[in-house]
Amino acid sequence: MEQSTYLAAAVQMAPVWMDRGRSTDKVIAKIRQLGERGVRLAVFPEVIIPGTPHWNWLTPSDSELYALQWENAVELEGPELRAVGEACKEAGMHVVVGITERMRRALFNTIVFFDDQGRRIGVHRKVMPTQSEKVVWAPGDGTGLTVYETPLGRLGGLICAEHNMSLARYALAQQGEEVHAAVWVSGSARRAEFNRWVELWSGSYALANQCYVISAQAVASDEEMERFGLQRRGGWSAILAPDASIVAGPITEQEGEVIGPIDSRKVVRTYNLFDAIDYHGRPDLFEFRLHRPEGQNPR
Repeated sequence: MEQSTYLAAAVQMAPVWMDRGRSTDKVIAKIRQLGERGVRLAVFPEVIIPGTPHWNWLTPSDSELYALQWENAVELEGPELRAVGEACKEAGMHVVVGITERMRRALFNTIVFFDDQGRRIGVHRKVMPTQSEKVVWAPGDGTGLTVYETPLGRLGGLICAEHNMSLARYALAQQGEEVHAAVWVSGSARRAEFNRWVELWSGSYALANQCYVISAQAVASDEEMERFGLQRRGGWSAILAPDASIVAGPITEQEGEVIGPIDSRKVVRTYNLFDAIDYHGRPDLFEFRLHRPEGQNPR
């Protein structure tokens, strides 16, 4: 039975940089803490396991650091995600977590969706890595542009600059998305305007799709700051309502979480303001098609 009101959390976290095992342990510890606080849905940042590849924007051809990332990347059937699923079941919590995924010789920027029984219900790979990210991550495809039916509402998610892709956003809106996981690398540790982008993209997404947005950005660890000469930790995480008002947060420049209520009745109340997919969307004038390869979402 769908819950009309429950607590959600946007987790702003630093990884144990390029350490897959200890980053996973840190995510699991936070899941357990949030479960004790009554949180039913938690969103963790982009590639929090094993961390942001900052060299990607500085010295993208650094093969030594690429090899370090490859060694610490996560396989979908590996022990790290099994342990995260077990923690979700123990906490009775739905979780969305960002990883660098390894499949054979390719790396993907991926978010993984878990339900409160610890089952992996979906996987989304960033469809087009941004700028020099193309050196590190392979592009995904349309299978992960999926909204999942859960007791907490219809849940979807996108990764970082995908929020600037109008048709990716519309693909989820067309499936009736009600709660959206927006995940981000620690981009504002490198450039101050990144926080402004996160705030704008999160708010515009909420308003355009009439859905809640749980926006979780990573912050830089001490090792990242020292290794890459970063001047700030970065971070902007918040929960936004379907009218783009802020329910909880934002939190900046430190680790922590913002916790706030999700109320599915407030989603419905925005439909008469602007309905992006039905009568305001004018399906008689516009036609949209999402291309998916054969087979199912890699769950």
